[in-house]
Order: sequence, then structure tokens, then C-alpha cells
Amino acid sequence: MSDSSAVLPIQHHWHHAVNSQDRLDEALASINETTSKIQSIEADIIFSEAKQRAVMGHPPDKDGDLTLRSFLDQLHQTFFQYSCGSSTNRIVKLDFKCMKSFETSITHIQ
Repeated sequence: MSDSSAVLPIQHHWHHAVNSQDRLDEALASINETTSKIQSIEADIIFSEAKQRAVMGHPPDKDGDLTLRSFLDQLHQTFFQYSCGSSTNRIVKLDFKCMKSFETSITHIQ
């Protein structure tokens, strides 16, 4: 059975590489626009030895200006609020670039 209101993969719009506070601000601002088709955010996570925590970034980066915790908190406060009561499903794809970034993040993503 086919649902005519379903979003086909070709119609699905993403913000890719949301790996800094500036990129997150851009993504969230565009989602707030009434004409925005952005439904999903993709971000990469690395482990910062300097901060001893998971941060948003893509190798060869070794550190970033946005922790995973802050990233998730900001998404919770804005990104998912705009999908409440609508037929739009929001997706967040987290791409963990090393096992240590994943292991130290479990409690934040549960």
C-alpha cells in the first residue's frame, strides 16, 4: 500500500556537515523559514583530546567549537519543536568518526 503523502528520498532535503555553531545556526534559521524544505540534519562527531569529549567535526579536524551535548540541546529546543503537530518527520544523522566519540556519547543520545 502506498501513502501519497510520504516523502520520497529524492524529495527529502538535508543540511549536510552541520559541524560547527555557525553551520548549526544556518540550519536552524533555514528550518524556521516558512518556505524551508529542510527536514533533516547530518553532522559528524569526533573526539576532542583537548576537551575530553565528543565535539562536532570531521577528520582531519582534531577539535571543534560545538560539543555534541550543546548540538543536541539546541536541536531539542528548536529543530524538533517545529515538527510537532505537522506531518513533517525530522531526522538527525550522526556520523561518529571514531569509536571513542561514540562511547563517550552514549548517555547524550539515549
